Amino acid sequence: MKSARAVHAADSALSAEAAFPRLLDRFDAPASDEAVARTAQALQRRGFVVRVFEKPAEAVEFIDGHIKDGETVSMGGSTTLSQLGVIDALKRREAAVTNFKALALEARAKGDLAGFAAISAKGASADWFMSSVSAVTEDGVLHAADFSGSRISGWLAAKRLFLVLGTNKIVPDEEAAEHRLVEYQLPLESARLRATTTFKSSTIANRIQMVHPGAAFAAGAPSRVTVIIVKGAWGF
Repeated sequence: MKSARAVHAADSALSAEAAFPRLLDRFDAPASDEAVARTAQALQRRGFVVRVFEKPAEAVEFIDGHIKDGETVSMGGSTTLSQLGVIDALKRREAAVTNFKALALEARAKGDLAGFAAISAKGASADWFMSSVSAVTEDGVLHAADFSGSRISGWLAAKRLFLVLGTNKIVPDEEAAEHRLVEYQLPLESARLRATTTFKSSTIANRIQMVHPGAAFAAGAPSRVTVIIVKGAWGF
């Protein structure tokens, strides 16, 4: 999938906005190592499992190593997961794991919208659900939003949750998270939709701030949420 800058350049409506390049400079830039460390420590204090990786391949290997044969997986729509190679890794496991996202997309491609909805609902409560985030503050508050519920549903219902993000998603505080979501991410997602679908724009219909990781289903088990931070600008 295209980077934020490529999406901006390819969309005539967005590229005509004179102020948007300043938002690209601000929100597409990877955070400093110091900011990454502060964010990881804050997330750990809140009870999340946190892993920081230098390279995408390391993150993909970590994720792939946790998913056992016979388990179910799904995900929200995510440029980040595509760019990092997570989706391709899951395709290579298609004979061993049940990928509800892939099955739902197959149903939709056949015009089976009822099947698409039913499979997507199953995917929300998969053994492993993967998603990126809209922003994470340096004090460890995770923000996400979507239009259809494909992302938020898994945050709430999945047995285990991988939240995967580039360090461009790290912001200093709640105010910056709001600006990143509304002024930066939403226009880019609208531009992506214009390029790939018949939709003219997106909207924020569902929103969540996850400030507590929750427990796994088994008593005494670790957090159900693992936050995977990959250094660099990934997704938007």
